[in-house]
Amino acid sequence: MARRRLRRAGKWAAWTVAVLVILPVTVAGTALRAQYAGAASPQTTTRGRDAFWLGHAWVDGRRDDADVAALRRRIEGTGIRGPIC
Repeated sequence: MARRRLRRAGKWAAWTVAVLVILPVTVAGTALRAQYAGAASPQTTTRGRDAFWLGHAWVDGRRDDADVAALRRRIEGTGIRGPIC
């Protein structure tokens, strides 16, 4: 009799975990995936005001002309504008 109750309690706990934890996470993940499905709008690629994060090494003199040339090549055609382009 005790084993039967223990089995029922175990099954009930497993279903509870499935319903209260796994199901909502799965539904939320599916909703997020559906929200980002399809073609991206033109505004998501560029708005003509793009930027590129440069660390403090660009200011304190650790970067040289070769680094600037490499950066220029990297951002060519991306829409990023600035004094080095």
